[in-house]
Amino acid sequence: MKRIQKLSEKLSDPALAERARKINSNTFSRNRKMPLKDILLCCLSKKGLTTTLELRNYFIQKDVPSMKMSKQGYLQQRKRLNPEKGHRPG
Repeated sequence: MKRIQKLSEKLSDPALAERARKINSNTFSRNRKMPLKDILLCCLSKKGLTTTLELRNYFIQKDVPSMKMSKQGYLQQRKRLNPEKGHRPG
């Protein structure tokens, strides 16, 4: 349980958006249907289903089953993540 709380705190950290951005970008600065924290949580909770089913299940888990997001919109946001800053060696 402590791991989940710690992860949630880290995902809520405003500095995370700065780390997730590609160089010279303002990505993840606007409010969206799926903010950065939700994109990351959705990626981490994938179970090998189709993207459409993963999104539907994610919104059901968040208790907002009426929320709709297109597969293309989700993939576009996910593509904006900076893979270079996403890991720490060691």
